[in-house]
Amino acid sequence: MICLICTWVLQLTAQQLIPFEETTNYVKKYGYKDKNGKIIIPAKFDKAGKFIDGLGYVQMGGKYGFIDSTSKEIIPLIYDDARGFNEGLCAVNKGATKKGGMFGGGKWGFIDKTGKIIIPIIYNLVADFRDGLAAVRTSDKWGFIDKSGKMIIPERYDEIRDFREGFASVRRELSEEELIKAKITRQDKYAITRWTYIDKTGKEMVMPTYTYAMSFSEGLLPLQVATEKINDNRWGFVDKKGNTVIPFQFKSVIGFSEGWAPVFIDTAWGYIDKKGKLVIPAKYQYAYQFKNGTAQVVIGTKNYILDKKGNELEGKKEYN
Repeated sequence: MICLICTWVLQLTAQQLIPFEETTNYVKKYGYKDKNGKIIIPAKFDKAGKFIDGLGYVQMGGKYGFIDSTSKEIIPLIYDDARGFNEGLCAVNKGATKKGGMFGGGKWGFIDKTGKIIIPIIYNLVADFRDGLAAVRTSDKWGFIDKSGKMIIPERYDEIRDFREGFASVRRELSEEELIKAKITRQDKYAITRWTYIDKTGKEMVMPTYTYAMSFSEGLLPLQVATEKINDNRWGFVDKKGNTVIPFQFKSVIGFSEGWAPVFIDTAWGYIDKKGKLVIPAKYQYAYQFKNGTAQVVIGTKNYILDKKGNELEGKKEYN
């Protein structure tokens, strides 16, 4: 019991640590402060990321690893690139090199919180685990693996989104039969690939005829379709059965959050509910999702915090 309490306290402390930057003689270093601004870990790292589940990723001398809230090295700094932990696993890279200010190349795999390699470092590219699956590439196509490394959905997609709410949006090249059915010719190299969405078995839920897709949020998926007018594609929302819930009428959209979604109508952003009803007029230069009852909106050069009654208070909202 005592050990469990100690572990919980350490993780809680770690979650409250915030990376900070310190510059000396034009050299930037990073450390961690607590929520009151007290320096807990001095600025000695070349990079420092957020703590997740008691571990923070850091870089020194071009190598990545993980530390705890006391600065103890838990996972050695041996990787050429790394991300934070997600669903208990972290993507790590060996062999990546820096070109033009960007890291690339090498191979990716996954480790657990003890540093043990769970999924071999063999992939050209990977995405983080979501809903128990991660997108991976060993060639020029994407597929999905589970946490044992088993390939669940073969590598056959040109572009993917993470799994959310049991589904993932994917883009692939259409077959000849599908091209005919969708009335598309192969002369347009951008038109021969289309978006659809799949379940965790890889089953495509609707024919891939959409020009762009986001991810499911609150049971609805934002999708874009081409219209007869050039450069006038429109967005709408479908449910998990492929039924159009909100017609394809918007120039741009963002996914639903707390029952409302930002939509772009004519020249401005507003908000709709899940029935497609405009609940906040389209008058903003930009509009963010609602979080905890309020959303960030922009009018001209000013930022406002908007509530669901339409009240606007000048200021900026913090988003995680």
